[in-house]
Amino acid sequence: MGGRTQILLVCASVLLVLGVTLWAPFQYDDYSLLSGPSVWRPWQTRPLTYLTFWCNRILNGDNPAGYHVVNMILHMTSAGLLLTALRRALPERAALIAAFLFALHPLQVEAVAYIFARSTLLATLFCLISLNLWLQGRHWLATAAFGLALLSKEECAAFPVALAVLSERPLQRKPLATMLGMAVSAVAWVALATVQTPGSGAGADAGITPLSYFFTQGTVLLRYARQLFLPTGLSVDPLIPLATPTEGIACWVLIGLVAILGLRYNRWLLAGILLILPTSSFFPASDLAADRRMYLPMLSLSAAAGILLARIQLSWAAIALLAVASFNRAQVWTTQQRLWSDAHEKAPSKLRPRIWLLRSSEKPVSNETAQELHKLAPDNPSVANELGRAYMLNGQYQQALEEFARAVALSPRDALSYNNRGAAFLALGLQEPAIESFKQALKLNPSLPEAQENLNKIRVKDLGTNYR
Repeated sequence: MGGRTQILLVCASVLLVLGVTLWAPFQYDDYSLLSGPSVWRPWQTRPLTYLTFWCNRILNGDNPAGYHVVNMILHMTSAGLLLTALRRALPERAALIAAFLFALHPLQVEAVAYIFARSTLLATLFCLISLNLWLQGRHWLATAAFGLALLSKEECAAFPVALAVLSERPLQRKPLATMLGMAVSAVAWVALATVQTPGSGAGADAGITPLSYFFTQGTVLLRYARQLFLPTGLSVDPLIPLATPTEGIACWVLIGLVAILGLRYNRWLLAGILLILPTSSFFPASDLAADRRMYLPMLSLSAAAGILLARIQLSWAAIALLAVASFNRAQVWTTQQRLWSDAHEKAPSKLRPRIWLLRSSEKPVSNETAQELHKLAPDNPSVANELGRAYMLNGQYQQALEEFARAVALSPRDALSYNNRGAAFLALGLQEPAIESFKQALKLNPSLPEAQENLNKIRVKDLGTNYR
């Protein structure tokens, strides 16, 4: 079977298994793509990714289908590029198995179905272009392609180290050193932007110390390893308990031993471990684990697994089972209710799935639901804002005002809470306090578009409001 035929077969299998996500709605952070600035800013972090979002917004507006099509094309292209690269580096059977693993493993579904994860898809695509160019001996072009990967997402920063592990000796030191310099610069740039961005959910805003995050990531990496072989427990919002220092050290020692074995027997395995470290080491993130973080490492881990599975007679049966699991996982992403019900079932004590279930529900908010959320998170302004939003959608404006006022009291520096309170005042016909709330929101955040739009609508006597 020729290389082109194999690539077409891999792409067709992707459409068959994951094609249902093309009709999926926006989910979670996807909505920020619609509410943010409508002009692309090349100096922002991940500018290449946001350029594609900007193009989608111009062409598709608030229709998610066009966004999903781009994600799907990126994933299929990456699978084809991986197969092309591995045909140069591995026996044909191992390369084909690895490409199918990368394309169809259930761990990959989130990165494809979640529009906001496009940065990961783009970074992986350009890393694969870089890998292909490197294997062809075109090292400086490979360096340029890696630069595009960094402009998509800085979390691919470990790629030069992984490339050095996979490269034949002697190493091409100058291109690799250039790549490392680019990686360090990109990480420093993003780290600085993170520090200067309130509520970024990373660094100091992650709510966890670097050392505690490091210990916990040891257990998270073992969780990823288990899901590679037994992909159960996948969730958009998994419950990850904080690890003790003893647990963390034990897990990292085990990971270190696996890395040493990889260096001795299977360098693709070691490269995969290196690729996950930028998101699973010392730099804290509020989400302790996420399926999409495995997308980039899977380009190497799939190769490591392909080498092993090529020796097993039932390898294609295993891939078929993974494809069925991926199809089922893709179905979960087709509605908000399914996605967050799945997350809530797997982590009943977590707050975020409850909030998004509330957001996706069309039923009026019951007193029992409100009391349960108040009890679960009495001091969380996000809960108050979400309850207020649900009340607004159901015309329960007085209850909405009470929740938004509670959000303001809990977080008096949050511009969004003031804007939401203004929307509730306006819905009750109280124009003057509404104007004051919108002005206070803009005082705290002059670039908040909802507050400015609400004030403009009042001036032209259009009393429809924006809140979130």
